[in-house]
Amino acid sequence: MYRLFLCFLFLGVLVSLPAQAPKGSIRGRLADNLAGNPIAFGAVNVFARGQDSLLSGAITDEKGRFLVRDLPYGSYRLEAQAIGFEPRTVVGLILSASTPRLDVGPVTLAPVTYETEAVEITGERPFEEIAPDRRIYRISQLPLADGGFAPDVLRQIPSLTVGMEGELALRGDGQVALFIDGRPSPLTGSARAAFLSQLPAASIERVEVITNPSARFDPEGTAGIINLVLKKDRRQGLSGSLNLTAATRHKYQAGTLLNYRTPHLNFMLNYGYRYEQRFGRGTDERAQPEVKAPSFIRQEADVLRRTSTHMIHPVLDLFLSPRQTLSIGTIINPRVLWGDETYRFDFLDPAEAVYEQARRQTEQVQRGQILDVDIDYDLRFAQEGRSLYANASYATFTDVAEDRFSQVYWGPNVLPPDNPDERQILNQATPSTTATLMLDYVHPWSGGGKWEGGFSYRARTFGNDYTYQSLLSQPGSLLPDTSIRSTFSYQEAVYAAYSNLSGKLGKRWSWQAGLRAEQVFTLGSPFTEATTDTFTYDYFRLFPSAYLTYQTPKRRSLKLSYSRRISRPDFDAVNPFPTFEDPYYLTLGNPGLIPEDIHSGELSFHSRGKRGSLTAAVYGRYVTQIIRRVQETLPSGIAQATYLNSPEAFSAGSEFIANGRLTKWWSGNATLNVFYARYTSGASLLPSEGLAWQVQALSNFRLPKDVMIQVSGQYRAPRPLLQGEMRPVGWVDVALRKSFFKRKAALTLRVSDVFNTLDYTLLLAGPGFDQTRYRKRESQIAYLTFSYRFGKPVRRQERPDQDDPGPGAGNLEEAQID
Repeated sequence: MYRLFLCFLFLGVLVSLPAQAPKGSIRGRLADNLAGNPIAFGAVNVFARGQDSLLSGAITDEKGRFLVRDLPYGSYRLEAQAIGFEPRTVVGLILSASTPRLDVGPVTLAPVTYETEAVEITGERPFEEIAPDRRIYRISQLPLADGGFAPDVLRQIPSLTVGMEGELALRGDGQVALFIDGRPSPLTGSARAAFLSQLPAASIERVEVITNPSARFDPEGTAGIINLVLKKDRRQGLSGSLNLTAATRHKYQAGTLLNYRTPHLNFMLNYGYRYEQRFGRGTDERAQPEVKAPSFIRQEADVLRRTSTHMIHPVLDLFLSPRQTLSIGTIINPRVLWGDETYRFDFLDPAEAVYEQARRQTEQVQRGQILDVDIDYDLRFAQEGRSLYANASYATFTDVAEDRFSQVYWGPNVLPPDNPDERQILNQATPSTTATLMLDYVHPWSGGGKWEGGFSYRARTFGNDYTYQSLLSQPGSLLPDTSIRSTFSYQEAVYAAYSNLSGKLGKRWSWQAGLRAEQVFTLGSPFTEATTDTFTYDYFRLFPSAYLTYQTPKRRSLKLSYSRRISRPDFDAVNPFPTFEDPYYLTLGNPGLIPEDIHSGELSFHSRGKRGSLTAAVYGRYVTQIIRRVQETLPSGIAQATYLNSPEAFSAGSEFIANGRLTKWWSGNATLNVFYARYTSGASLLPSEGLAWQVQALSNFRLPKDVMIQVSGQYRAPRPLLQGEMRPVGWVDVALRKSFFKRKAALTLRVSDVFNTLDYTLLLAGPGFDQTRYRKRESQIAYLTFSYRFGKPVRRQERPDQDDPGPGAGNLEEAQID
C-alpha cells in the first residue's frame, strides 16, 4: 500500500510538469493604513470583470503577503477583507502576455471604528484566527496573561488544558508536541514543564494549535502540535516594551523587549527576570489489604518552593539580499530553585489502628540552565511561491540538584524524637543535548498546487547520575551508599524525509497528500556497581497524511483530514533505576517500552460571519501499544509506579468553538469538548472506559476610557484514567486593564483562580491497592502589571523583495483603488 502511495506522489509530480495553457498571477500584501503593519490571514478574492461569482482567492501569510495563481489572461477585480478592518476593492487589474504577473503592492485596510455616546471601539485583530491547517490565538488580546508565564497563556486557549505540574493536554490527550517558532522543542517531560513555567507571557506573540499536522511536521504527539511563536517587532527603527509585575506572597517579574530594524538587519533582545515563592499541599490515602503492615497509609505534605530565573532571548536577522535572510538566535535560561518539603505518615494495621508514625523533611537546591542556539536560512526564488528553508540548532539542558532528607519514626501517643533516625543526601545531575538539521523546499505547480519536500536529522542524548550518602543510625557520619547509586544515559537519532503534494479540484475543492519516512536508532546504557548492560530499539516507520477541503461561497469550509503519528517513550519512561525521594512510593522506567502508533482522523466545519466564527469538529484516534504509567503494591507494602505498553486504546469526541462579538462592547469565545475513551486490558490492568467533557469560556468587556475587563472560566468533568478516575476540576480568572498615553502604557490587575477551586483529586485502583490522591498548589494569586511600549518607529518600509515585482511582472498604471 505504501509503495502505491509513493507511486501516486511521483505520478502527481510528473503530471504537473507538462506545459499548460498561458495563465498569470496576482500578488501583493495587505497592511493596515495606520502603521503599515502586515495583516496576516486576511482573505483576498478575485473576480472576473463584470462577474459576481468567485473565480479564485488566497489567504495572506504571516507577513501579509498573498499570491493568486493560474488566472487566465483577462481583466479582474480584487476584494480584500480581514476581521476588524473595512473591506477594500481594487479594480482594473489586467493580465496579458506582456504582463502575466501582476504585483498590486500594498493594499491598505482601515480598522473598523464603532462610535456610541459612551464608548469608542477601534477594530483590531481578533483573538482567534483560522488558517488552513491551524487555529491561531493572539496574546495581545489576553489581559489574563499579563504578568504571567506560558502556562497562564495556554490555560486560556480553547481546547488546551494545563495540569498542576505544567503538563499540557489537547482535547483531553496529554501526548502533545511542543514547538517553538515552528521547530520541535528539544525538551521533554519535567524539563519542558519547567521551561514553560519560566517563559514570560510577554515574550509570546501567538499560540498556534494544529490538531492533525501534515507529513511536513515531526509526527511526535498523539493529540497534535502546540506552536509558540515568540515576539519579534517588524517595524522600522528602534522600538520596545517594558513590563513590571508584583503579585501576592512574594512574586515579582520584570521584562523588556528591544527591537532595532533597518533595511539590512533586524536585532531583537527579549529579557525577563522572575522571582517567586509558592506553597502547595497534598494528601494520599492508600489502602493495601493484601499487606499486613502497613495495611493503610495516610500521608500529608506541605511544600514551599522559591524560584529565581532569567530568560535571555536575542535574535539577529541579516537580510543578505532581497530574497535571502539569515537568522541567528539563542535562548539562555539559568535558574535556581530552593525547596522545603515536609511529609507526615501514619501507618495502620488491618484493624485501621495507627502503630507507627513518621516525618520526613527535605531541603532542596536545584541549579539548571537551558541554552538553545538556532541558525536559520530562508531563500525565496524569483519564481513565485518557490522557497528553500534550512535550520541548524543545538540545545543543552543541565540540571544539578542536591536534596537533603531527614526522617524520624515514633510510636502512637509518643512525641517525635529530636534527632533523625535516618539522614540521606541525594546528588543528581541530568544533562541532555539535542542537535537538529532541517531542510525544507517548496515548489509551486500548475493548478494552484505545490510540492513540498525535505529531510531532517535529530540526535538527542539524555543522562542521569544519582549519588547517595546515607546515615542509618545515630551517631555517625554520612557515607556513600553504593547500593543505590546509578548512572543512566539514553541516545536517540532520528533520520526523516517527507514529501507533500497539494492542489485544487475546481473552484471549491483543495487537497493535500503526504508521506513521511523515519528511521530511528536508540541506545540505553544503565550503569551500577553490578551491571553495565545496554539495550537498543531501532525501528522504521512511514507516516501518511491527507486532507480534503471544500470552500463554500459564503465563507464556510468543510475539511476531512487523516494522519498517522507516533509517541516515543521519553527518558524518564525508559530509565530502569528507581527514584528514592519518597521511600514509600518508588518510580522507575521500563527499558522494554516501544513507541505508540496513532491513527488520527478529523472532520471539521468552519463558518465565519460578520460577528464571529463557529468551528465544529468530530475526531477519533486509534492507538496501539499505548504507553501508560501504572502502579502496584509490592509485598513489602511499598507502592511502585512504572510504565507499560497497553495493547490498544480508542478515543472519539466532538468539539464546538464559538468566537465573536455579541455587542459593540462585549466579545468572547466558548468551547465545548465531549470525548469518549476506552483502554483495553493488559498486563496487571483491567479494561477502562468512560465519557468526559470540558467547557471553557472567555468574555471581553470594553468600557469607556480604554478600560477592558476579561473573565475566563473552565470546568472539566470527571474523566477516566487507565487505573481510575480524575475528579472534576474548575476555576475562574478575572483581569482588569486600563490603557494610558494613547495605549502605549497599561496597568493590569488580574486574579487567578478567584474562588480558590483549582485542585486535583485522583481515585486510583489497581493490583493490591485503592488510593485517593489530592494535590493543591497555590493558585489564588493577585497580580499587578505595568507595561509600556516605547520608541517611535517610522512607517514600515518593506524589504525590496516585497515591493519589487520581479522580472516580467506587471504594473498598476491601469489599476484603480476604490
